[in-house]
Amino acid sequence: MSTMTREELDEMLKANPHLKQVETPETGSFREGFKKKFAATKKEFKRLSQAPNDPKTPFKTKYEARKLFEDLLGELLIGRVGVVQESQAAAAAPAEGETKTADERGFLEELGGMQAEMELCLAENYYDTEEISRGYDYLFRSLEWYCPKSAQKLFDPTHTFLDAEMVRIRKHAVNVLHNLNLIGAIKSGRGEPDEALVVLRKADDLYQDIVSTGAVDTQAGASAAASKSPEKSQHRAIAEKNVFTLFFLAQVYGAKGDAKGSARYCKSTLERQYLENISFSWREWFTNAVGIVDFCMTTGGSLLEVAHAWLWVAWQIQLSGLAAEADENESDPDEERLTANKKLVAEWHRRAALVKLNAFRIKRSEKIGYDPGNHAAFRLP
Repeated sequence: MSTMTREELDEMLKANPHLKQVETPETGSFREGFKKKFAATKKEFKRLSQAPNDPKTPFKTKYEARKLFEDLLGELLIGRVGVVQESQAAAAAPAEGETKTADERGFLEELGGMQAEMELCLAENYYDTEEISRGYDYLFRSLEWYCPKSAQKLFDPTHTFLDAEMVRIRKHAVNVLHNLNLIGAIKSGRGEPDEALVVLRKADDLYQDIVSTGAVDTQAGASAAASKSPEKSQHRAIAEKNVFTLFFLAQVYGAKGDAKGSARYCKSTLERQYLENISFSWREWFTNAVGIVDFCMTTGGSLLEVAHAWLWVAWQIQLSGLAAEADENESDPDEERLTANKKLVAEWHRRAALVKLNAFRIKRSEKIGYDPGNHAAFRLP
């Protein structure tokens, strides 16, 4: 994202009525105070975004959060003009220009990162308040800072992220992956599954590249700062984003009518959720696992063995979840919850009976066939 002139900035502010018009701050005070102000505003933005609301005004606090960041974004854009002007003046003074210019470049890079993160947060805010088009615009504005050239070819399946962009991408990996996930989700929601698949596959490939090379900037990401082990925290954060990538891929393949592709990514999502305890809810996990069982059972053949395996895992998850809930609610039993639990147990037994029946029928008719090429993707580790 290139630096803007005052004229270009004015045009941007005019085009975005939500940005607050403020006076250009004195450069020294802006440098000293803006990072602290950004951190404090970010914390409040998160609090408001997650706050409960009255059903009659479901987005009230999200609108309040939005105004915080849009006002701050306006201050950043205007304050950056003064920094650029000072940098240009320093470059013209040979005695100290080289050192000062390097400092200014570093600060401008920091401002760019803060701007891209605010734009990403605002994109998600608009997405959550069902203003998808405006959120989509913010997503691309954010992505263009992280990878300006690749963003222009985002939907080209033959294009990969450029090496020159990877330093910045790795430093902000969590935000980049989250950005790509949201773009994929929006494209899928708009009935454009092919473009959604391109973006989500790129997100998955990017995650695999980062993990395989170990190239994670341990200073990036909000959770890393608060952790005793920043590197583990950062790896955990990008792993969480990848779980959502896999989840969206399962949905998109399902929307395209590709049951096998959907089942493959659903299986990968469930394995990651369970093995790494990422976004894990036993009830939701059980429901999705039953979907895998249904697919394997319908497909038949050797996949019936996989159905048996998944049923066993689902049973263990269900038992542990029920036991944990019983311990938590021992003194305050909830009849509605207990009834729901009984239905889940009955559902498992029904599926188990169907799987056993299908396996028996196929065995009797000697129609079991095994094709590794078709079924290898569904073997459990």
